[in-house]
Parts: sequence; structure tokens; C-alpha cells
Amino acid sequence: MNGVGKAVGLLAEVGFAAAFSASANVGASVQWRDPEHLYELVNSTIGTMRGVQEVQICPMVRRFKQEGTQPAAGCAADALNAPDAAASCGHLA
Repeated sequence: MNGVGKAVGLLAEVGFAAAFSASANVGASVQWRDPEHLYELVNSTIGTMRGVQEVQICPMVRRFKQEGTQPAAGCAADALNAPDAAASCGHLA
């Protein structure tokens, strides 16, 4: 586990990696460009590391930008960090 955890933590795509004492021993937060990049990362990079027996993914998608949306004039709410405050300024998060 120690070697796999360190190797996963050093990948450019990994923002956070941690060791667990549960059904999975290592968990990581990973960013990918597109489905092909995720497939390559899971099957050819992480999946082939010595000691890896199983890889599970749980994709979480978050919209950072959308064409044609702007905060209401004078609204300082950050839609990414405070969606409820953003909705109160007259636009939807």
C-alpha cells in the first residue's frame, strides 16, 4: 500500500491522495480532460501499478463556466462556493 499510495500521489492528475483502513486502502481525487484520459489513467497507469488489485471510480462532474451566464450587477456571490447565495442574486448556479 505504501508504494502505491506514494506513486498515485505523485501523478500530475492527482490533487489529493490518502490512505484508508476500509475496503479500499488508497483513495485519490483526480482530474481528467475527457473520458479517454480517464480510461487511460485508470487502466494503463493506476491499474497497472504493482500491488493494485482493483480500481473503482466515482465520477463527480462540476460546471466551472457556461457561455452566456453572468452574475447579476453588484452581486459578489461565488456560484462555485456558495450556490445558495448565487441563487439569491437572481441567477442560478
